[in-house]
Amino acid sequence: MFRYSRWLSVPLLAIAAPLASANTLTVGPAGSGATYTDIQPAVDAAAPGDTILVLPGFYGSFAVSKPIHVTGAGSSLIPGTTTFVLGTAEVLGLPPGAGASIGGMRVTTGPIRLAGNQAPVELFDLPNAISIEHCDRVLIADASLGWLTVASSTVWLAGASLDGGNGQNWGPCSFVPPSGLAPGRPAIDATNAVVYLAETSVRGGNGASCQTLGFSSYGPAGPAVRSVGSVIKHVGGPGSLVAPGANTTLGSAPPTL
Repeated sequence: MFRYSRWLSVPLLAIAAPLASANTLTVGPAGSGATYTDIQPAVDAAAPGDTILVLPGFYGSFAVSKPIHVTGAGSSLIPGTTTFVLGTAEVLGLPPGAGASIGGMRVTTGPIRLAGNQAPVELFDLPNAISIEHCDRVLIADASLGWLTVASSTVWLAGASLDGGNGQNWGPCSFVPPSGLAPGRPAIDATNAVVYLAETSVRGGNGASCQTLGFSSYGPAGPAVRSVGSVIKHVGGPGSLVAPGANTTLGSAPPTL
C-alpha cells in the first residue's frame, strides 16, 4: 500500500497492518447487490481493521472514528468510475494505535476534515481541499488536491499536487470592489505544523483579474506556502515543484527542487 514508505521517517505503516479477522464490507447503489446503500451505516457496522469498499455512485456524508479503511472501488478522476460523497468526509478522534484511511472518491462539500487523531491517517486519490488539525501523523499520497490547511499536526505529502485556487475574476475593471482584486490562495497554509514534501508539486493560486479596453489588471499571486510557526521540509524527488501563482510580475517558469 505504501509506495512512498522510503521517504517516511515516522512509523506510518501502522495504518496498513490488517487484523487477521478483518472483513470487507461493500457499499453500492440500490440494486447493486452491495450489503449497504450508504457509507455511514457501513462505517458504524465495521470492526477495527475492516475495509469498506464503495462502488461508483452517489452517497451521503460520513465520519470515521475507528481504525478502518474506506476506499472507492473506481477512480476519483475517471468519469463513470467515481464514488461521489454528496456531503462531508471526516476522520475524527482516533485513539493511539492502528490508523485509518480514506481514498478513491470525490467529496463535494467543503474540505475533507481530519481532527484530533492520535493514530496515523492516510488519504489517497482525493481531488479535494483538506483541513487537518491536531493530528499526530498524516500521509497524503497520489492525490491531486486543492488547498491544504494544517495546524498543530505532522503531515507527509508524497506523489501529490496542490493548487491554492484563484482569486475571483471580475470581468470589466469597473466592477471590481473597493477592496481591490483578490489574491490567490496559498496551496499550503500551515500553523504550528511540520510538513514534508516528497515528489510533490505545490503551486499558489493566481490573483484575480479584470479587463479594461483590452488591458488586464491582476491581484497578488498566492504563495505556494504560508507558514506561521511551522517547519516545511522539502524532501525532493521527481516531480517536485514549489511555486507561487501568477500575476503580471510572476509569469516566469517556476523553480524546481
